[in-house]
Amino acid sequence: MNQRTNGGMTRWQRLGLVVAVMMLGAALMAADCDKPEIKVLTLGDSWAAGWDTALEKELREEGHKATLWNKGIPGSTAAAWTNDAVLFDTLATLVGNLDIKYVMISLGGNDVLQNYKVNGVGDAIFPQVNASLHNVINDILSVRPGINIYLNGYDFLNFEQTTECILIGEEVLGGNTDYKNHVIARLQDEIAAVAADYPNVYNRNNMGVMQADAGIPFAPVYALPTPTSHMGSGDCIHPNEKGYRAIHDAIYDVFFGPLSADQAIEEFFEQAS
Repeated sequence: MNQRTNGGMTRWQRLGLVVAVMMLGAALMAADCDKPEIKVLTLGDSWAAGWDTALEKELREEGHKATLWNKGIPGSTAAAWTNDAVLFDTLATLVGNLDIKYVMISLGGNDVLQNYKVNGVGDAIFPQVNASLHNVINDILSVRPGINIYLNGYDFLNFEQTTECILIGEEVLGGNTDYKNHVIARLQDEIAAVAADYPNVYNRNNMGVMQADAGIPFAPVYALPTPTSHMGSGDCIHPNEKGYRAIHDAIYDVFFGPLSADQAIEEFFEQAS
């Protein structure tokens, strides 16, 4: 006869629970001590083209070996990436390297900067970006269903640090810094909405991440740009390595970190079975 504990469980059931807890603990320790190699492909605009050094340093400092494929094209728009000829090399790389488990996409910023005020498209640009991003993601998933995708939503820019930046900011977005930052945040909202349509597409609201890293209290502060300490010298649009590191550190916490831990646990149980 099975003897039950006060909680209604038999001794064997309790023993099984203890063993399961011990195995889970061992798996979690393995995930922390022996982090899997991360192979990631990045595609998109100049942010994607320029952030690889910071991304690789972030992954290595988190304890991973890292292999990166960079398909960024400075100046490219989400609309341009819907062209099969532009996306072909990326799709071929994903098919030819099935051990790539992560994709990072940085697109949408140039669509806004090139069209919002310059071409008078205004808020109508956001649903256009939405549709383009869906097309790019669907094409990727058609060749690699289930691959993990991070969809970048940018951070505040800096159209204050030089006279040229002030003129560029007036040309592409108009308004004061608060207005410009809210336009970027509107793009982030659109990107987040796209990510929400897929179970394996991730996004984090990075508005104010670089402000916070620079020590600005209560970030995000929409009345302020990203500090010059985190932007390229005289550059209105692109972070420097310090800025990219702050962004990748934030992304790691919601994307690479949890997913690589899951991967390590899966590998542990596969080896134990």
